[in-house]
Amino acid sequence: MPEFEPFARNPYSYDRDLLFGVLQPKEMVFFEDIQHKAGLTSVWMRLGATPTITGFDMLEEQSDQMAAVSDLICTLTPKEGRGIPLWLDYIDKEIRITDQLVEGMVEQYLDPAVRRQFFTKIRQDRPY
Repeated sequence: MPEFEPFARNPYSYDRDLLFGVLQPKEMVFFEDIQHKAGLTSVWMRLGATPTITGFDMLEEQSDQMAAVSDLICTLTPKEGRGIPLWLDYIDKEIRITDQLVEGMVEQYLDPAVRRQFFTKIRQDRPY
């Protein structure tokens, strides 16, 4: 495919790079020849208004249901969103560890010398 020619020379090209802006909204692509996960089938879709793609894996035995699963995922993803199903965004928001929580845990559980060595910026030791 000519769209992918610029990536052929780069060994660090990933699916997100290759398919950025290539798929139309709600379009799905599946390449049987490049499956690398034992027992799984990988599918890529453009779910939202942004040109990025979202991938999902299915059991090989259930790959005949690929169209139904992609329809369900499209239904669960906001049309003008960033391509992530709503419930995944909600779960991520609810379980995400905040910077404030991490800072509190570092203060509570790490020795002050260790904190200073690993978490204090060197510029804080400026003489002026």
